[in-house]
Amino acid sequence: MSVTAAERPVTGPKPGSRAAIGPLNGVIDCDIHPIFASGAEILPFLPERWREHTKIFGGLYRQALADTLSHPRMSPDVARADAFPPNGGPAGSDLGFMREQLLDAYGFAYGMLMPLGRGPGNQRNLEYGAALAHAVNEWQIAKWLEPEARLRGSVVITQEAPEAALAEIELRAPDKRFVQVMLPPRSIEPVGRKRYWPIYEAAVAAGRPIAMHIGGINGYPSAFGGYHSYYIEEQHNNVSACRAR
Repeated sequence: MSVTAAERPVTGPKPGSRAAIGPLNGVIDCDIHPIFASGAEILPFLPERWREHTKIFGGLYRQALADTLSHPRMSPDVARADAFPPNGGPAGSDLGFMREQLLDAYGFAYGMLMPLGRGPGNQRNLEYGAALAHAVNEWQIAKWLEPEARLRGSVVITQEAPEAALAEIELRAPDKRFVQVMLPPRSIEPVGRKRYWPIYEAAVAAGRPIAMHIGGINGYPSAFGGYHSYYIEEQHNNVSACRAR
């Protein structure tokens, strides 16, 4: 919930500032969602073939609500009203504003990036999904990890293209700034099925944990009985959406 508070004189450190709360040595924000400033921002990180594909066709997802929310919220991108940067871009798209509003303000030692945009793991064209995953990882390096030493990345993969996923994990393994392997929570089959085991084995070999961000659509309902009618039902069934049986 976002509210606007009336201005009042400040007699001490700004609430929420590092001076107010003291140093947070070792404290990590483990759920930062970096967002593309525009749809074109990913293009430089894609091969020419997939740049043209993106411009002409875009993504082909497993459901009709691609890149939308199944239960629309009052705030765009489910973001706080004060999270949108002064340059007018989407919330989470500006590193300078992220530093000011989050990393510096709260004195975090590290911030964990969990990119949710572009939907690499949800593409029906698996080659395109693998190319998007690679591009998102390259984008993390260029826009976030290189300029800001406190940030850490997630190895984004598409689990339905296991060979590409294994190659991406192996490629990122030497880069210690990538600290986990990130899977979409709703796969074609339950994530405990043997078809996905090689991905888990590769993550173990690389010394990285598996991470999932619960939520989203990804082409499948969060409950085995089908899609819900109400947001509260959707939220309470997000955990079971991983279907790790």
